[in-house]
Amino acid sequence: MTEDADAPEIHTDPLVQSKTLKKMSRQLIILPIIYFVFLVGFLFMLVRYFTTGDWVNNLLLRTNVFFLILVPLFMLGGIYLVVTAVRFTKLHRRLKAGYPLDHSKKKRSKAIRILELVSASALVFMILSNLANLSRPNNYSYQPLSDAPGDMPALSLAEIDSRQSVYYSGAHFDSRHSPLVPEQYTVGVNIQTDEMDHIRTVLHTNFYKTAFPGLAKPVYKEMIQANFKRFNMTTSEREMQDYETLDTTLFDEAVYTQFDDKQYIIAYQDKTVIVVRYVGDVYLPDKLELIADAFLH
Repeated sequence: MTEDADAPEIHTDPLVQSKTLKKMSRQLIILPIIYFVFLVGFLFMLVRYFTTGDWVNNLLLRTNVFFLILVPLFMLGGIYLVVTAVRFTKLHRRLKAGYPLDHSKKKRSKAIRILELVSASALVFMILSNLANLSRPNNYSYQPLSDAPGDMPALSLAEIDSRQSVYYSGAHFDSRHSPLVPEQYTVGVNIQTDEMDHIRTVLHTNFYKTAFPGLAKPVYKEMIQANFKRFNMTTSEREMQDYETLDTTLFDEAVYTQFDDKQYIIAYQDKTVIVVRYVGDVYLPDKLELIADAFLH
């Protein structure tokens, strides 16, 4: 050992060194192959999940915490295996070609260090956000509207249909959340019939605010599927009901339909998705501006 940088390197035949690494080189090549096989299977499952499963509900509205942690871990592990195998294979080939080991210290490239920092930060953020999500209770039972948060958007029945307010019985809400859709509220407004022996919900609204604008469109389409598909007793299948797209500048897109005694408006704007179900004689599209004011401001 010496601190003299100009001291000659102790001679070791690179070809002999390459033979000692032969077995390890094969193992490191096999690992990425095994990983690739698992990756193909994993991607196949994801494709099936996103195309045939209820992925909006499972991934966006009620996020699977294990899934969100598994995906980045799986991808980071694969990147590490591939990079390690490539670098080791290059080393083995250099030794086999007669080039000696380079013992001089080499700093990792700035790009690799940035990639490692970003990957680690993203993983820590994902884990912490999911832990926070687990510690935050979901209210799965309806509560009086008077207990709702002050900033919760709500639509007034009296402004939609003042004639029904004489039978007004009460309103209730529940709230849910996920990392990708942190704000989810459901509000129901009830009235009692003339006989005063039956309570029914005449105004039912769902409000969703996504973490990113691009997520609103899938939630919007899922709400159309969930609300406009009805079970056909004749065919024993769920069939899509007819609906129309409303011509409006208040939302990015809005649709309307009516069947049985219910009217529906489903719309989205930027990160906000709303579903309004109303039972009554007022033509609901005439109240579109009122709906926009209640949920977008």
